[in-house]
Amino acid sequence: MSLSTALSIAASGLGTYGRLSAIAANNIANADVEGFVRKEGTLASVTRDGQGLGVALAEILRHANPALAREARREGGLGAFLDVQAEALGAYAIGLGQPSDGRSIAAAMARLEQAFVSLAETP
Repeated sequence: MSLSTALSIAASGLGTYGRLSAIAANNIANADVEGFVRKEGTLASVTRDGQGLGVALAEILRHANPALAREARREGGLGAFLDVQAEALGAYAIGLGQPSDGRSIAAAMARLEQAFVSLAETP
């Protein structure tokens, strides 16, 4: 093994472990962020003709729970549905008025009932 091959192998190891350190730092920095998923790098050896040439980052794995992701999507959809429903009912309430408003259906029904009571008392 030549000196340049040894230095190349060492450089690949240092570069790969530098990327692993960046992944670990990202995990630590975002640990409190809601929805963040921890990542982990896996290593693979680099060989040619049976001779080792260094190490490389094979893949970055995300440690996500599929059941939790599915539940989060379901709850997000339900929240969006409830927002749309609240908006529609708000427009409906504006059109009909609140029970305390003088122009609402409830107030008109109360006035009608009072008119019937008044009519019954003084025919």
